[in-house]
Amino acid sequence: EPTFDILALRTVGAVEAGVRVAGTPSGPRIDLYSDPPMSNSDRLAYIVLGRPIAQSGGDADLMMTAAAALLSQGESVVLQDQLKRQLGVDVLGIEAAGEDMADSMLTIGKYLSPNLFISYGRSLFGETNEFRMRYRVGRRWELESVAGEESGVDLFYKIEFR
Repeated sequence: EPTFDILALRTVGAVEAGVRVAGTPSGPRIDLYSDPPMSNSDRLAYIVLGRPIAQSGGDADLMMTAAAALLSQGESVVLQDQLKRQLGVDVLGIEAAGEDMADSMLTIGKYLSPNLFISYGRSLFGETNEFRMRYRVGRRWELESVAGEESGVDLFYKIEFR
C-alpha cells in the first residue's frame, strides 16, 4: 500500500505555515505545521488569511470554512476542540444535505440552556444561510424552527433504545 508524506506550505514573512499529510490512503493523518511553532488556531489563520488569528477580526467565517475541510479527518479533533473553545461554540462541523455535496453547510451552534440550542449554517459552495433553533418541550418532544432558503417548523418525538 502506498504512503503519503506531503507538506504544503504558505510563507508569510519569516513564518511558514502549512498542512502535513502522512500515512496511507486508508488511514491518512493530517497535521498543521508551522515554523516558528505556534498554536493550531494561528497555524490555520496563517494558512488561510496570512496573519495570526488575533489579527483576523471579522474573518471568522472564512477561517471556519477552511477548517471544516480539515475537521473531518484523522487527528484534527484536537484542532476542532481548540477552534470551538476559541470561538465559544458547542458545535462546529459540516452537515451534508442528502447525497449532493453542493448542499453541504458549515454549521456552528451553541446551547443557550440545556433545553435551547441555536445554530447557524453557511453553504460551503453557494450563498445559502440557515438559522436553526431547537427547543426541548418535554422529555421526548422537541420543536425545531428553521429560517433560510426554506423555512419551517418541525415537531420531533424521540425514542431511545438501550
